[in-house]
Amino acid sequence: MTVEISYERAAAGLARAGRPLGLGAWLEVSRTGTLPGDPDPDSTAAGLVRRWHQHLAVAMDTALERLSPGPDRLPELVLAWLDLARRTANVRAHVAATGGERTTAEQERQTRLLAGLLAEDLALLGAPEPHRSALDLLALLAEVAAAEDEAGRPLKALRRSVLGEQAQERAVTWRDRLAGWLHPVPAA
Repeated sequence: MTVEISYERAAAGLARAGRPLGLGAWLEVSRTGTLPGDPDPDSTAAGLVRRWHQHLAVAMDTALERLSPGPDRLPELVLAWLDLARRTANVRAHVAATGGERTTAEQERQTRLLAGLLAEDLALLGAPEPHRSALDLLALLAEVAAAEDEAGRPLKALRRSVLGEQAQERAVTWRDRLAGWLHPVPAA
């Protein structure tokens, strides 16, 4: 016996019942970029933002456990963010199209949490304003993700530019690669 799952029908049924869409919404939006029959698009978009950050937490978990904060961990976190963005273009587009006040509040909350984590690494790398630098880095990552969405593929050169990657002929540390945009505090 074969069971055929229609995420669209399941999502529509849940929407008619007034129940949260949860995983069904994520799957449907990931697959099609839409969620037909959604009774509360802003609430659903806020839920998608939370789920996106849950996926990000899983993607970053290995780096967080394996690497110390600073020059080794930060690039891993950046690449995890970009890789997740690449896989979730439909979800991010849907959130942008349907989100409202709840979505904005959830995005701001998640940004504060992630910026705090990145600021720890940036402080160890000598960023003069680690929190501001973390917010700038997140904005830059969003720009790279948008460019990759438009291109329909990862843009390796653009990703390398985020990390300030030097010429590949010489081996450089991540600290060297990131130095291009960190602007260390001048010695007093």
